[in-house]
Amino acid sequence: MQNLQPPFLVVRPGQSIWVETRAPRDCATTLQAFQSGCLSETWWYDAAGGAWPVVEAKLKDRPSLVDRVLPWRRVAVELHFGPRAEANVSEVLSRIGEVLHSDNEFCAHLKTSVADLWAQFSNARTTADLIAVASRHL
Repeated sequence: MQNLQPPFLVVRPGQSIWVETRAPRDCATTLQAFQSGCLSETWWYDAAGGAWPVVEAKLKDRPSLVDRVLPWRRVAVELHFGPRAEANVSEVLSRIGEVLHSDNEFCAHLKTSVADLWAQFSNARTTADLIAVASRHL
């Protein structure tokens, strides 16, 4: 696996955006989130300008009964990434805009208004800037 260095801006097109501070090898999520595809087809952007598409996400171990009964328990996930591409900030902004203007459940839980958040993201010039905005506002 590539030696990817956090933090990352993770974009699930049309669904959600978050900052991941753990290394991908330490990735974990709830079983329900995994089953709903929260990591499938995500893009991970690093501060050095790399864009890493997730091509496969699978559980590292079979979920235990406790994992299935307690919805807040996190399960370890193995991520496989496609080749690194150079991030195009305008393309990343387009993906962020899809999420912010989707009016989905993610947007209902934002701490900052969509208009203010979009203004902050729109001023970013690098992926490091995007990560900084997301770290402050998401």
